[in-house]
Amino acid sequence: MNKVLGLLVGLFVAASAGAQTTLSLTGLSAQFDTTDPPTMSVLADTGTYAKLGFPLLVSRADVHSWDLFREDFSDLYLIPKPGYVIDSLSFTAQLHGVLARETAPAGAYDIFPALATNGAHITLSAMLYGQPARDADHRASDLNGDRLIDFNLAHLHGDTTIALSLYDMFSARVERGYYSLDGDEFRLNAAASIRLTDPVLTVYFAPLPVPEPQTWAMLAAGLLVLRVRRPKQRACARRQATRDRRCPMAAPAKHR
Repeated sequence: MNKVLGLLVGLFVAASAGAQTTLSLTGLSAQFDTTDPPTMSVLADTGTYAKLGFPLLVSRADVHSWDLFREDFSDLYLIPKPGYVIDSLSFTAQLHGVLARETAPAGAYDIFPALATNGAHITLSAMLYGQPARDADHRASDLNGDRLIDFNLAHLHGDTTIALSLYDMFSARVERGYYSLDGDEFRLNAAASIRLTDPVLTVYFAPLPVPEPQTWAMLAAGLLVLRVRRPKQRACARRQATRDRRCPMAAPAKHR
């Protein structure tokens, strides 16, 4: 019994390890500060970027939901580790749209065609301390098929925490049509839907620049000069206070 229980616990831990709400990566940490955050999984973690997947985050709209607004996630904090800076963000996902309309047969009259439309608006918003919000978005309408969306926020240069949010608005609408044929009335059906799947967030980061040896040498030389000149300036000030001729006083400014 104990062996079976241990096996079940091990399987649960192994299954939970792939998707978390707090992650420690090479150049940053990613964590949610919400009561019901989506799970994250690490798809890649290199010395220059990290890819985060959200396997359970799916947004959709069909004729039963009409307009649907979702806050897919908010308060995702990207915290650069010491010695690193977050340079840019990229968001990719798949959009799948379906539009289907029945048409009247030949010879029909009094035709009112069926209508089907869909649309999506996805926005990624980043907040940096002391800076205005940075947004990137993607819009789609009347999509019948698949589309890869890809947008990014560049030149962030964030050496402090970045608060990230993803919002979307999906809509799907249909109107049935009618036609007459041989004295009978028939209905034309329609279907519409749109959904977002496979969202991936890529965070590009880089080590903070390290001064070159020439820069360090110039800085050290400047500090040495200040260290040598400062005692002389203090001694000269004391001599001027006692009117010592070995340290002549500056000539007074001439007034016109």
